[in-house]
Formats: sequence, C-alpha cells, structure tokens
Amino acid sequence: MANEEKDGLFSTNLGDGLIDIPEASEQAA
Repeated sequence: MANEEKDGLFSTNLGDGLIDIPEASEQAA
C-alpha cells in the first residue's frame, strides 16, 4: 500500500475521499 501521509488519515489513497479511520486502512491493506 502506498501511504503518502501517515498522519492518521491515509485513507485518501483508497479513493473513499477522506476518512479519519486508521482501522479502515488496516482492513483494506
């Protein structure tokens, strides 16, 4: 997974817009 900004909200790479949920990122990883 390409995490450009790991400031807590790196869900922008998923294409879901903006999600402040780190858990969603881990599940998608």
